[in-house]
Amino acid sequence: MLKYSLLNINSVVLMEKYRKNMFLQEMPAKVFISLLDGNSYITQISKNTECTYAHLFNLVKTFKKMGFVSLERKGRTLVVKLTDSGAELAKKLLETANLAK
Repeated sequence: MLKYSLLNINSVVLMEKYRKNMFLQEMPAKVFISLLDGNSYITQISKNTECTYAHLFNLVKTFKKMGFVSLERKGRTLVVKLTDSGAELAKKLLETANLAK
């Protein structure tokens, strides 16, 4: 039981380190900014950002855990929506990206 607890603690620590640097990476930031256009299907976002479906799905799951997006199932597709805090962060990322140009 002790090993299991230590494994969970280590994975939480690694996830926190990843979350802190996540938006400094190009693809997560690009995906997040693309959500400002409105509700999107994962396949649409994948095509627009040239991100593989598998990578995008993992990013969206992480965004959801962080409270920045919500997911809604419509039939067989998932619709990704920014939460209020997600929209605020996406706008700041867009401003930062525009400054860097």
